[in-house]
Amino acid sequence: MDTLVTDNDEARGGHGVKPASKRVKGIQPLQRTWQNDIIDAVFRRGDPHRHFGERLERMVRHVVAKIPKPYRAEVATIVRMDSGFFDRKLFDVYKNLGIGNICGGKLYEPNKAFVAQGQ
Repeated sequence: MDTLVTDNDEARGGHGVKPASKRVKGIQPLQRTWQNDIIDAVFRRGDPHRHFGERLERMVRHVVAKIPKPYRAEVATIVRMDSGFFDRKLFDVYKNLGIGNICGGKLYEPNKAFVAQGQ
């Protein structure tokens, strides 16, 4: 799970084009990959720099529903994401769906405290 900033600085305008985190005008789709292939994407304007709203939850539910039921119990489904998606609500969604997650990021004090709560 990640986003991809597109550079559209040379365009005069366009639907959803906003300054992005890389200081270029563009769009920043939220995308889900599987073995280096994009399997789902939601196009967004350029200024949201990470997860916001319920789009990601809907995307995860949509993709998990596409996994054949006989495989769900036998094969681990794991969402891999960076710290831009560090969100308790999302972690609860993954738990309710019975899927795992790996969320990388820097170990700031609030993150350390969060991890310590689970021990």
